[in-house]
Amino acid sequence: MPGGGGAGTSGQPRRDREYWLGFLGRPALFVVWAGVFWGTLVALSLLWSALEVGPGETLARLLPRGRSTAWDYLNAGAVLLALAAWALVATVLVVNRRGRAAS
Repeated sequence: MPGGGGAGTSGQPRRDREYWLGFLGRPALFVVWAGVFWGTLVALSLLWSALEVGPGETLARLLPRGRSTAWDYLNAGAVLLALAAWALVATVLVVNRRGRAAS
């Protein structure tokens, strides 16, 4: 039985919830971070492409149109996810560094 069993049952719902959060939360975090890293690779590829063909053609390559597949939308979403995640990481690092300097 998940969460173990004891004489008292007052903490049982909490232990069950923690079990399921851990059971489902870890794979979900893995999928999100895999999306962030995939989006980072796609964004770096697009940066290289922008140097070769220009920003207009690069943007056209990223944005799904016409007969688009799910991969086209996943790539565009992964790039947005990566940009948001790395912006958040940079913001947290700057705020933490400022907090340490002030104290």
